[in-house]
Amino acid sequence: MVDIREDIIERYQRGDTMAFKEIYEHTSRFIYNVIYKLVNHPQQAEDLTHDVYLKLFNARESYNGSVKFTTWAYRIAMNHALNTLKRHNVWLTKIKQVFFESPQYSTLDYYEEDIKSQQVQAILENLPQQFRIILILREFEGLSYDAIADILNIELGTVKSRLSRAKKEFKAYVQRHQVVFS
Repeated sequence: MVDIREDIIERYQRGDTMAFKEIYEHTSRFIYNVIYKLVNHPQQAEDLTHDVYLKLFNARESYNGSVKFTTWAYRIAMNHALNTLKRHNVWLTKIKQVFFESPQYSTLDYYEEDIKSQQVQAILENLPQQFRIILILREFEGLSYDAIADILNIELGTVKSRLSRAKKEFKAYVQRHQVVFS
């Protein structure tokens, strides 16, 4: 996760739009990516990301420094995306398909990776929401256990146990449905 300098945070809290722009530039890619993985729709992810930044600007005075600024911002983003999805009764937590633009991959490689990505997406759609979120943040975004605990506002032990359970559920689904990743 990115660290935001204290002077930028202080200026942001006073309503400095240039400081807010700097925060946006440092955090927007991560926030968009996580939201996109939850909704699996680029336009909806973009809309939700803009909503999150409106919330962040309006809530700027409520940041109290008890957690890292980015943790606070990511928590707001995650909660907003999940609440929006719940309100609209949309399938939660889909993984974007893997696209390779590098010429090192042949068309066949791309096709095989696309199939694998679709298989992973289908499996994740069948996992409970709490397990999908943990898998996305840890396995696909590479966040630390501590960062996940902060973002989801849960205990570190809960992160570890949910991740363990999520992996077991994932493997059980693969075995139950005889999914083959060749």
